[in-house]
Amino acid sequence: HYYFDVVGHDAAEFRALLERADMIFEQTPPPERPRLRVVLVLHGPDVEYFDLRQRERYPGLLELAARLDALGVFDFKVCTVSAEQRELDADALPAFVELVPYAPEEIARLEAAGFVQL
Repeated sequence: HYYFDVVGHDAAEFRALLERADMIFEQTPPPERPRLRVVLVLHGPDVEYFDLRQRERYPGLLELAARLDALGVFDFKVCTVSAEQRELDADALPAFVELVPYAPEEIARLEAAGFVQL
């Protein structure tokens, strides 16, 4: 199991990160895919990439993330503290995104559960 600590990326870097996540899936042999799990924890300004009101500003990012989520391997988690600082609530985020109270605590929880940072 793996996680990405997603903070401080511009839109092109975030797209590259999503493409890297897709590459991880594609390079995993099909028999091993059911055991693959990748969590992306977004915090800081990066949470804005999932703001449904900003969809036109970042073309294709939400669609790529939704496609990854649909694979059943990727989980997207958004820091509530960062979201609230940007006036984002659950209604402004895609349904596939899970709000977590505080990103650093979520990352610590993932590491304690054996997740490895990518």
